[in-house]
Order: sequence, then C-alpha cells, then structure tokens
Amino acid sequence: MSPEQIFIGHEETEEIQLEIVPLGSINERGFYTITYYIKANDASMVQETLTFKIIELKDAFVVGSSDVDPESSSIEIFIRNTEKFDFGNIGVNFSSPFFSMQKSFYLGSKETKNFTVQLSPDDFNDLIAGFYTLTAKVSVEGEEANVEGVIKFVEKNIVTTTKRDFGFLITTKIIKKENTGNTIERSEIVIKKNIISRLFTSFNPEPDFVEREGTSVYYTWNLEIMPGETLEIIVKTNWVFPFLVILFVV
Repeated sequence: MSPEQIFIGHEETEEIQLEIVPLGSINERGFYTITYYIKANDASMVQETLTFKIIELKDAFVVGSSDVDPESSSIEIFIRNTEKFDFGNIGVNFSSPFFSMQKSFYLGSKETKNFTVQLSPDDFNDLIAGFYTLTAKVSVEGEEANVEGVIKFVEKNIVTTTKRDFGFLITTKIIKKENTGNTIERSEIVIKKNIISRLFTSFNPEPDFVEREGTSVYYTWNLEIMPGETLEIIVKTNWVFPFLVILFVV
C-alpha cells in the first residue's frame, strides 16, 4: 500500500494505491475477493473487502470492421476496451488479407477507437467472397496479445466481356471474359459456323461441345472463371486455301 500511513481529517477523502501480489501462480481466471483491514491510531480496525478480476490480456479487447466488397476503396475498423480499466498508451498492429496497419494511441476505460483504412483492390482481387480474419497484435507495457475479429467480404458478381474481330483472308475473333468480382462465375459461349467455314476454322481452346443442326454447326464453351481470372477464346478462319483454289479454277 502506498503510502503506508495516512492522516484523514473529519469528512476528508484520501486516495491510496493498494498493490496485490500473488504468493504463487494463479491459473484460474475470473473474480477474486480479498479481505483487508483499516487500522486506526487507537488500534481499532475496520474490516473491508475488495473484489477484482483476473483476465488474459487478449480478453480485454474486441476488434471488428465494416463489410467490404470488390469495389470498396476503404474499410472501417475498430478496437474496443471491454474492461473498466485505463490501459493508457498502447500499440496495435492490424493485419488481414486486405491491409496491414500500425497504430499507437491512448485507450481508456470502456473506450472504442475507430480507424478508416484505404484499400487497394489489387491486394484482394483474387479473394473469394466469405469471412476473413482480422488480427490485432496489442502491445501494453511490454506485454503482447493477439486479438482476432472477422471481416465479411460481401459477394459481388462482376464479369466483363469484350469482343474483337479483325482480318480479311484470315479472320480472327477474340472473346475475352474477365472476373473482377469475388465469386466463381460460370459462363457459356456459343459460336455458330456453317458447314463450309467450319472446315477452315481453328479454336483455342477447343470447345466443350460441338452440335450440328442442318447446315449450321454450333460450338459451345462452358467456362468457370475464378475471381481475378481472365479467360480468352480465339477463333481463326483461314480463307487463304479456298481463295487460291478459286483463283486456280478461274
């Protein structure tokens, strides 16, 4: 106890600091109650009790965040002191698949600190929608603890399709599909050729199905595009050989 002796006048209040040191190790966490005595100069004593709580450092904090999606440019995160205890100045290293950040700040009793973190889509464009771990490594007066929270990566379907056609005697069609969302996208592409042009046409990659209906032939690709993935189909028709044959005949 500091100070060891004090003088308290009539209707006065004095603040003292009582330090409790265990005689051995304490494995159980929770509430404890001790009895202490206040002794007056005339040797009379008053008995009082003090209840306190022992917890792991990591259990004193909660971390969390707002939801995020593939088009998010920022995210809101927080750390909350759940105990009625003033931790003072602390250091926290936040990390997740979306960002990492270090902060030092004052965290008082039952206080919550909020932060806005700027995001770069390139850091998470290949992640699938779902729940990801937000870890906060907390440092307090030489002690460290890891606190975990959850970031929800909200589903968003974003698939862009581009087509290009070029060439004369050798015609080329390029179909490109890009998945900039965070879900696995399934897509079907169908290309139609006639019974003549099909003889001079090549595909990369080869179609999954080929079906003939009368004088038409249908080529079908069933695609599964992962987040951040781009798939391309190239169709080339080479009219050089039939053109030379026609010239030779004429």
